[in-house]
Amino acid sequence: MILRDYQQLAIDHTTRRIEDGQTRLYIHLPTGVGKGVILAAIAAQELEAGRVLVLVHLQEIALQLVETLQQAGVEAGLLMQGRRELAAPAVVATVQSLTPANLQALIEASEDPIATILIDEAHHAVPGSAYERIVTGIEAIDEELQVVTIGFSATPYRSDKRSMLSLLPTCAFARDIPDMVRADWLAPLTWKPLRVNVDLARVATTRRSGEMDYVEEELANELLHNAITEEIVQQVASMIEKRPALLFAITVEHAAQLAEAFRHLVSVNCYPGHCPPDPLPIVVYTDVRQGNAPGRGQTGLPGD
Repeated sequence: MILRDYQQLAIDHTTRRIEDGQTRLYIHLPTGVGKGVILAAIAAQELEAGRVLVLVHLQEIALQLVETLQQAGVEAGLLMQGRRELAAPAVVATVQSLTPANLQALIEASEDPIATILIDEAHHAVPGSAYERIVTGIEAIDEELQVVTIGFSATPYRSDKRSMLSLLPTCAFARDIPDMVRADWLAPLTWKPLRVNVDLARVATTRRSGEMDYVEEELANELLHNAITEEIVQQVASMIEKRPALLFAITVEHAAQLAEAFRHLVSVNCYPGHCPPDPLPIVVYTDVRQGNAPGRGQTGLPGD
């Protein structure tokens, strides 16, 4: 596995922190720059200390990370719905699957201890969460064993008042979007707001995902109107011209409506949960938070 310069720097900085005795750390990098590759390289390195547990919140991300770990030469098992491979040197588990009973089974599946915990989308790891239960449970097994926990996140600072910094207080490495743009690893980003007749004050919010967000069904109902869709199409079409474009929708129904509206202007296809076989001028995906967008890591569409 060939690492980019900043990926190797992230590993080097993290290794020095661990050597200095830091055991709860995080790496902050933007979406699309290959945090999964860094995670896999650290997993391969830390196998010398013991087994590695990788925590994720979506099955699609679990499958993607197993593939990335295997590319790094790491034998990886899966713990999620329909999969229960507990004895592998590295196990990728959805946090929902690691009930207290399953965590105990994972611990007992091998004589080698779990010495490293790697957390994808670590901003979900806040006080009182299942992440905290899992981390503290593994740490309590052997007080003489130094269990290292490393979180990976593009958004370490949440929109609500809960913070992963309570669980992972030490930043091992950080680069933001401007840093990566200046280094030519990301394209320059220009924000252009669309003005449409939507009253978001009428849309209920929820903390179901752990953070404040709009209720998906209600937000979709606000946007699923032909007039609003036409407004979006007219404004976006003039911006993208003939450049390839990627649109994210709220639901499958919303994605289909957007795709149909854009078809009057350009070639377009709608892929609710699948990678397109060939690039088209416009591709519409349903919400990535629901695991319906494809994961390509640093080689294409980001899985994080």
